[in-house]
Amino acid sequence: MQLPPGLQPWGEALAPLDPELAIALGPLVRQLDQLITRQDVGSGTHGPLDGYDGITRHGSPARLLISEWALADAVPDEFLRRAANAELLYLEPAYQQDRQRAGVAVLIDCGPDQLGAGRLVQLAALIVLLRRATARGHELSIGILGDEPGAWQGGEPTAVLANWVTARRAEEPDPAEIEHWEGGDEELWVLAGPRLAKQLPGRRRLLVSREAAWGDDGPTAAEVRLGGDRIELALPRRDLAIRALRGAALQAGPAVATASGGGRTRFAAFTGAPRRLLARGNDLAELVALTVESESAKPRHYRLGGTVVAAAVFSRRVVALVLIGQSLQVEVIGKVLGRLDRLSVQVSELRLTVADLNDLAARDLPPLYFSAGALICPLGDRWWRLHPTEPPEELPVVAVAAGHKLDEPRTSTEPVIFGQNDLIARHDGDAWLISPQDQRADIPIHVPPGAKPFGLLTLERSPTLLCFTPADGTIQLCTLTDDRALPHFSGVLRTPSLHPFAPLLAIELEHRVDVVDLTDNTLVATLRGDE
Repeated sequence: MQLPPGLQPWGEALAPLDPELAIALGPLVRQLDQLITRQDVGSGTHGPLDGYDGITRHGSPARLLISEWALADAVPDEFLRRAANAELLYLEPAYQQDRQRAGVAVLIDCGPDQLGAGRLVQLAALIVLLRRATARGHELSIGILGDEPGAWQGGEPTAVLANWVTARRAEEPDPAEIEHWEGGDEELWVLAGPRLAKQLPGRRRLLVSREAAWGDDGPTAAEVRLGGDRIELALPRRDLAIRALRGAALQAGPAVATASGGGRTRFAAFTGAPRRLLARGNDLAELVALTVESESAKPRHYRLGGTVVAAAVFSRRVVALVLIGQSLQVEVIGKVLGRLDRLSVQVSELRLTVADLNDLAARDLPPLYFSAGALICPLGDRWWRLHPTEPPEELPVVAVAAGHKLDEPRTSTEPVIFGQNDLIARHDGDAWLISPQDQRADIPIHVPPGAKPFGLLTLERSPTLLCFTPADGTIQLCTLTDDRALPHFSGVLRTPSLHPFAPLLAIELEHRVDVVDLTDNTLVATLRGDE
């Protein structure tokens, strides 16, 4: 989904929604995000100074009001009297409190007091809290007041929003329930209507909403209160609001691929510094991403606006070059990157046709690299530099790899293999010459007949060239002294993908992609699907 630049930070949380509704909710999401973020800082007794927050009768002489110093000069006796009786006025300091890094949980009032406008505010608040939880490395947990206390529900944004859509309660919630839900380490928020809020005086992180303005078609605005702050939010038009409340605007979103699932995964590759695997999904408009960090990691499926021609992982973002009509455009899942959202290139400018690009997409998932505000990508047998405000430029490079920094890819104008730890392999006759930084002489490595080198790293202190033989689907590890097949893997479908900086190898097999740690040849993750 292509969102306006102002909504890109919430792109992942908004992805399950119909694009029209996502854009219509934008003003609510932005204002609620500002309202909720203000709770992270405030007057306290410690932390970095964050300006001043009113006037107090206690403080140091350095914070004494100018008017009091004027009083001391004009009427010193009155100044001394006020000082003795603690009547002098001082600026009250505000301190920036540290943001919590715990998970985020939210209790939701789904009773009759929150029907209509209140539910729309809840939807926008869930979008904000989903992003908040993701930024802390957690999934958002939601609880429905009226359910069994402790019955938290979590998962991907689609699952969270789907659970909220179906949660309706005919009776008002009992405020006593909330204490039975408390007790975890999460930052707990409560989304409530005015009736419940009146019974929870002084509670922190209590977001209260009610209808505030009406038109011919019903409510047009909602009032939201949080702490001592109050804002008024304009609501989406009636037809969009109804679709949202009925769940009709909730799209099919991320799904977990299983051994018996209906998903496909093809052309899996590590495309950047994060330990995140990217692959094509069921069709040319779908991408699958898997973070290789723990056994519990689940793949995420992203639906793009057209044929994905090339894609990569940049930091926490998934960036795709998408064919829409006769032009190539960029879609970013996550925080906006530079001005790439404005990039649009006509296919004819690349001396290609739409049929050419669809054919390329059916055979591979080319990578993208970010450099000086532009994208570098291979299209056909040529490399191109695509910039938002400049014409496409054909590059003389023939090899590109991710660099240690997002904006500094490694490039070469001659055929090389970029390896980890700044290793480089160059073909020379019947051998490949490895150029280690700590040795003066190149190290020659010979590869078996029919094998094609595709990766380079150091294993057991020895430069190792990874080779793939398409004829029998084997992977071999070649060094100066010997070569050996990677155990337990044969019948590999396509050239594997080596992570640019970690000893992780993605191997595409029948119905699945395995990720192997080459330091000990252990399986660390599997991305499953069927054909």
